[in-house]
Amino acid sequence: MIEFTKVEGTDYGNIRVFALSTCVWCKKTMQFLDNNNVAYSYVYVDKLSDEDVELCLQEQLKYAEEESYPLVAIGEKDCIIGYDKSELKKLIKG
Repeated sequence: MIEFTKVEGTDYGNIRVFALSTCVWCKKTMQFLDNNNVAYSYVYVDKLSDEDVELCLQEQLKYAEEESYPLVAIGEKDCIIGYDKSELKKLIKG
């Protein structure tokens, strides 16, 4: 089972960030969420076991056609791929 780290904030739905610990765009995405007090959970895929990496990839492919970071999963079907500030702003404006 994939262990996500929860960040407290304002609830805008089930937001999960699939990230790499060394990715500057992943850090910018999570910093944006932090700066705007958004509740989310994240996982650093590169820190997982091989088995959990495979589970993460299967989960990511439900949202996107290929593996890409960061991937911000919103609910069960929507996502934002990459650091897209305008899409992140839409997320918090509702």
